[in-house]
Amino acid sequence: MLASLVKVANEPAKSAIWGRAKNRGSLGYSLGSASLVCATPLLGIIFSIIIFDFQGSVADFVYAAYSGNLSLILPAYYFRFSWHALAGYAFWVIFQALLFWGLPGKKSFGQPTAGGNTLSYRTNGLSAWLVTHATLGLLCMLGAVDPGFVPKNWVDLWHVANAFGFLVSGFAFIKAHLAPSHQRDRKFTGSVLYDFYMGIEHNPRIGNDFDLKLFIIGRLGMISWTLM
Repeated sequence: MLASLVKVANEPAKSAIWGRAKNRGSLGYSLGSASLVCATPLLGIIFSIIIFDFQGSVADFVYAAYSGNLSLILPAYYFRFSWHALAGYAFWVIFQALLFWGLPGKKSFGQPTAGGNTLSYRTNGLSAWLVTHATLGLLCMLGAVDPGFVPKNWVDLWHVANAFGFLVSGFAFIKAHLAPSHQRDRKFTGSVLYDFYMGIEHNPRIGNDFDLKLFIIGRLGMISWTLM
């Protein structure tokens, strides 16, 4: 099933030498990776609390944490399911995926990978940026989209985005084992937690051109920065 969704290259199973060192199977690396996976989402909540509740003052936040006053603030940031936030984020992901796949653009090629693969890319990032801002600007003018949607639903969107991130990471981890895009552009270190954190495939893809890493970072992430 999974293999039918992705392009599986007919390559030898040997892994190429690239990136980080091969042996990362120690307990220390595993615990460090697990800590980063768990702590990074929490940092987003901490920064939100500092900005929204302490006007950006790190010192006031530290004092409140030390004095035990954070217990009055934290419930507002607990996980709560929101169809509104889920629908908004789903629209964002689907819209960007359609632009990523559908907008015309010059076919460009990256440098050869360590496994000897030269990957192609459709260079339509600027077009996607322009179409995104023009479309959402028009929807805001027509009253179909609230321009304050993100700040008004920040905490709920934060939870949805993190859940999506873990799901995509899990998908990429399983895909790397069962249906890698390129067999030789994988890196196994001996630690499941470290491999989950760092990623196994150099360029995980769905089909020939849908590069997951480029899509998540370059479209869902970077385009949203200027939009917000």
